[in-house]
Amino acid sequence: MKQKPRCDLRCSISRSGSERHRSGVLSIEVLSVLAIVLVVLGAAVVLGTTDDGVSEDSSAASRDAAPTINNKGLFQIDVSPVDGRIFGVQSPGDLVLCDSDGPIQEMLYAPRNDHITELAHSPTANILAIGMMSGAIQLLDSNTFEELRIVPQLDDVSPDISRLKFSNDGELLFVGDFHGALDVWRVASCERVLGIEASGHKLQDISIATNGRRFGFSRGRDVQVRELPSGTVVFSKETPGAIIRTLALDCDGSHVAVGNLDGKISLMELKTGRTVWENTDAGLSDVVRALRFSPDGQRLAAARVQDRCILMFDPATGEVTSRLRGHHANVKSLIWIDDRSLCSASYDGVIRNWTFDDDQ
Repeated sequence: MKQKPRCDLRCSISRSGSERHRSGVLSIEVLSVLAIVLVVLGAAVVLGTTDDGVSEDSSAASRDAAPTINNKGLFQIDVSPVDGRIFGVQSPGDLVLCDSDGPIQEMLYAPRNDHITELAHSPTANILAIGMMSGAIQLLDSNTFEELRIVPQLDDVSPDISRLKFSNDGELLFVGDFHGALDVWRVASCERVLGIEASGHKLQDISIATNGRRFGFSRGRDVQVRELPSGTVVFSKETPGAIIRTLALDCDGSHVAVGNLDGKISLMELKTGRTVWENTDAGLSDVVRALRFSPDGQRLAAARVQDRCILMFDPATGEVTSRLRGHHANVKSLIWIDDRSLCSASYDGVIRNWTFDDDQ
């Protein structure tokens, strides 16, 4: 394979003394200019701005300056409501404890001969569910990390786990796979209580309404919302355009927001099936990685991949109220700690904590 020529700023050692001196001075000047450029760019990245040029802190949420980038990125996080600890999956697939606004604190659990692909923390107990690349699903004590139970694998279930989610009361565990199947297990007994057949499209996301009465999921261009615990379908729609990457039910389960691979974000009313609003602004032509309503339903956060930005929407109008910048790599995961506190995880290996005022 023919190698591409490399750019080398060093002086040639084969030149005469005067040539070496002139070349050395030139290289020092070039390197000095490059150093100044890098410092200026670095300062701009740390400051962060909105698309309107407003500084990040004055645009929507307060946060600290960016810490050092970790080259082992975070691609999923969840929080323990018992004590507020934030757990994450770090590339290539290890369980880590994260700072609430900073880099990874420590390694907690590294499966032998396997990698963690998904995690979910129970909202009511110290139970952490982890899904492996092999298809195994374990329930761990999130204090001791001892294995509590193993969720059985079914013959008709793909070994590739794509999504894990606990019900709001912590009694059920939702398991989605790359073939589009969705199984619901009772946590205490590891008994399957609901099975939804595969569709041939990866199950991309699972959302549960704040009141706990409905759950939704997306596969390909299809979005479904069902009742809990019966599984009765209350809404099903195949949307035009790109594949749905993420979705979020509002607090009472009357509306669902969806984000597509082409950057489109829309809100649909379940009762009528109509689209309440749709945001297709040219500035949003980017993969939407995560959508999350705040627990009170007053804010909708959206994570975009390429521009490393988090958008805040007014759910009533679809207006973008602020753009949060501060990550140095793709934003992969969002979780609300409460109505006014949002955490984001990125492939830069850092957690960001965004705090909002009542009028934001």
